[in-house]
Amino acid sequence: MASILAWLLLLACNPYSEEPLDPICGGQTSFELDPGFRLERDLDGSDLFTPIRTRRHLIGGRPRDTVSGFREIELVEREISLDQPQHVEPVPARLDLSLESNLLFAPRYRPVGETEWVELGWTELVPDRIETDGVAELVYSVPFDFSALDPLTDRIEIGLSAYVSSAKNRHAWESEPRVFKEGDVLVVDRGRISAAAPEAVVAWRLLACEGDRCRCLFSEVSGADGALHTSGWQQRWIDLGGLGQSEAVLHFETEVLSGEEGAADPGLWADPVVYRRAQAKTQPDRPNLLIVSLDTLGADHLGLYGYPRKTSPFIDDVLAPEGTTFLRALAPATTTSPSHMTLFTATPPSIHGVVSNLGGRSLPDAIPTLAETLQASGYVTAAITENGAITRALGFGRGFDHYEENLSARILRPEGHIEATFSAGREFAERRGSLPWFVFVQTYQVHYPYTPPAEYDDYFEDDGLDSPSIVAQFGRRPRGPYHPILYDREIRYADDQLRVLIESLDQEGLLENTVVVVLADHGEAFFEHTYIGHGSDLHRETVRVPLIFVGPGVPEGLRVEQPVGLADVMPTVLDLLGVAIPPEVKGKSLVPLFSRSAVDEARPIFSEAWQITGVTRTGGVEIDQPTYGVERGQYKLIRYPDPEGFRFAFFDLAEDSGENRNLLNGETILTPEAALEFEELSRLLADYVEVNRRLAEELDVEPDTTPEAEIDPERLEKLRALGYVE
Repeated sequence: MASILAWLLLLACNPYSEEPLDPICGGQTSFELDPGFRLERDLDGSDLFTPIRTRRHLIGGRPRDTVSGFREIELVEREISLDQPQHVEPVPARLDLSLESNLLFAPRYRPVGETEWVELGWTELVPDRIETDGVAELVYSVPFDFSALDPLTDRIEIGLSAYVSSAKNRHAWESEPRVFKEGDVLVVDRGRISAAAPEAVVAWRLLACEGDRCRCLFSEVSGADGALHTSGWQQRWIDLGGLGQSEAVLHFETEVLSGEEGAADPGLWADPVVYRRAQAKTQPDRPNLLIVSLDTLGADHLGLYGYPRKTSPFIDDVLAPEGTTFLRALAPATTTSPSHMTLFTATPPSIHGVVSNLGGRSLPDAIPTLAETLQASGYVTAAITENGAITRALGFGRGFDHYEENLSARILRPEGHIEATFSAGREFAERRGSLPWFVFVQTYQVHYPYTPPAEYDDYFEDDGLDSPSIVAQFGRRPRGPYHPILYDREIRYADDQLRVLIESLDQEGLLENTVVVVLADHGEAFFEHTYIGHGSDLHRETVRVPLIFVGPGVPEGLRVEQPVGLADVMPTVLDLLGVAIPPEVKGKSLVPLFSRSAVDEARPIFSEAWQITGVTRTGGVEIDQPTYGVERGQYKLIRYPDPEGFRFAFFDLAEDSGENRNLLNGETILTPEAALEFEELSRLLADYVEVNRRLAEELDVEPDTTPEAEIDPERLEKLRALGYVE
């Protein structure tokens, strides 16, 4: 209730306009991009309004920095018994608090097991007086109508949000005064709240004001006439060049034009950024950077790393020979969010605190990201990601001029979107000007569920290359959705799409001065060590990942044997780009290893596992966490939490690369060398954990796995579908 009070107090003093807005100003005034159009980021600043986070139930659904006239308060999400086509949900009338705010309810429902909500639209209600045990109370009786369900089901999930605003059908936001220059272009998105009636006619307008004089730069109407799309986020490019060198204030306005008295405004503005028109298509002085993350791609399933199947001909035969391959690259964690956050910050998960795909813990402000560092150095930055785990709420969007996610339409079938994701990354790179660019693309294409296109159905079917363990576990033909042959087909499809991305950029001349990094955040297990999937263990199959650098300053055809980590990527690329490495990073530049004579085998590389669920042959199990691992030279140590202290697994990788024989099994006598190395690795792990704990305390970080109840329900469904929760 305290948070509701705070939100409503904010709404009471929000600067939403109660005055009528200017009339429609000339129809659709955004412009089409000509083929030669290129962008430079406006270094004078791009924030044109302070974003209000509208968290969910937006048409289009992508997380964004958004302004809306309404703040959403989620009130109910639960399962009920259904014995009739109507249901009334009582809500205490304490919500409005007599602040003269408008209050609208948005009920929704879905049959148990379904993924998509049925929105019942905004409802305006008057509180009813009810008496319970002699105590009178005002409640809103929120109706749910399930009459469209045929047949009725026994159980159904209901959801209920309240939308509150100090105004109802007209809203406006005003930027700070700023000087716009010749050639400036505003890129901004507009959308609609999904709870609103689809037939509502909505106007979006952008005005530029100098003192008391305003002129309309853009207007658009969307609604019942069907002239423009009424759903989805629509990106608009608006020419600001006519403002010259003058100082102006931008007014972002929305209004419902339905004509219905008291109709609510569902209009949204999102992600405004100002760019400069580049004068010519020139190569930037400093190298560009492209990082491609092939989520869940284990190194052990690539030919480059010794796999017998031809899963990766482009990576093996084209990409790797043009650059440097690290043969023992280790993931900092075996789950998407913590591993990628370490990639972006060169900081271990136990310090940055983003240790779970589920959690609401965000990256501390004191830890700089790769995108922020490059953006501050004049780079134009963009990230295109997929499906669930790399979200703005966790801090992944920091430093990116453009940030978007490709999400599956069906939450319980989170297919990869590699073609759309790679295409969006390529298009951003093609529109850069004389400023250098950084593009990050991440695809879930290789991630479970393995659903490559139909044309890959016959790949590897009868090649006879399944290992004995795979044959024993799965047979020679696919038996269910987790069969490794399907995983290998996804890898082949991803390899083909990576070829399309790299070759198309090369044809456009965009790789002439670009550092390309291809990597994965973790691998995938197929019962090699108890588990299937990833996240809860630190054996080779989930920790060993591909890591390939290509481009300026990177030697061709080099294969590096020394252990390295994904925490080393940020300092390495900054070193290659000539950008100062922030002192906060914990990783180490790998540029010295590009010298063929360099040796650094004594350096320990650490990994962490925080996921508290694992999948075994008999089903899901709970696991005590965190687990820590360290590799140095030919030895590897894994430390598991135990009620009586710790359990250890210790491996000699020179003799047992598959980590199948624990030297601490009680039957093996350690050599003097191995015994010394076990003691040293134990000490290194203990020191690593303690140092990270102290650094996390200084940042006010306490890593944990957030309980499911605290997670946005839609995101929870996405992560459950991906196998991260039960």
